[in-house]
Amino acid sequence: MNAPLYIQKRVCLNGTVFRILQGDLLKQKVEAIVNAANPLFMGGGGVDGRIHQVAGPELAVACKAYREKHHLETIPIADAVLTHSYSIQETAPTIKYVIHTVGPDCRVQSQRDEKEDLLAAAYVNTLTLAKEHKIKSIAFPAISTGAYSYPLWEAQQVAIQAIKEFLESHSEAFDELILVYYTEADFQNALRVWDEIFD
Repeated sequence: MNAPLYIQKRVCLNGTVFRILQGDLLKQKVEAIVNAANPLFMGGGGVDGRIHQVAGPELAVACKAYREKHHLETIPIADAVLTHSYSIQETAPTIKYVIHTVGPDCRVQSQRDEKEDLLAAAYVNTLTLAKEHKIKSIAFPAISTGAYSYPLWEAQQVAIQAIKEFLESHSEAFDELILVYYTEADFQNALRVWDEIFD
């Protein structure tokens, strides 16, 4: 039997399994995936672009309709918005929803100054919205660590700590939450952060 391509860490907090792994966000067996969206909410590069590509044009139509309905030029930083997953279900049948959240852009001074609070809020608002919609399993990317230049180590600390604290105060909120890292280097870095927080 071949060895797995990655290892993972997991912990059970208040009835929810929380784990980190190396893999493909769009191949996780979860009910919802999280999109690291941009404020224009119309697709972009990185995770955002790939999700829009796989979901198909209906996702962009839904995002535009949300902005028009709420009279928004841009989506506020750390807000969370729920849409269907559209064509993602053709290759990942369990993924019914996409939760879009806009993380802080560390290239912008005002957002860089408040980056920890804004990033934590993006995770908490996503979890709160998912809980309201009774979504039981979610996979997250590393929000803000791509084009928005949030230092990876710091972003992983914020993400893991924010999810940990949310689960500690919400009993049986979810079945499973996953932080997914695409590259081995990012995952190995997350393992070190995980051990600092949980060990």
